[in-house]
Amino acid sequence: SLDLLDPAYGPGTCRRMRYAEIAALLDVVEPDVFDIYVFRSYADYTWDYVVATARKGSEIRLFKSG
Repeated sequence: SLDLLDPAYGPGTCRRMRYAEIAALLDVVEPDVFDIYVFRSYADYTWDYVVATARKGSEIRLFKSG
């Protein structure tokens, strides 16, 4: 796993990782812009995963407020 809040992962950094249970390469383009590279056969699966996790209501909350 990668801690993307770590300052060591600045622009220009590339790391191999597991993303949605598949092999991927993460390229940090800008502080909040990433390119994810996967094998072509996993492209649709990866895109669907990104879309699902970017929907409103899928945010990660560490603690319940209130």
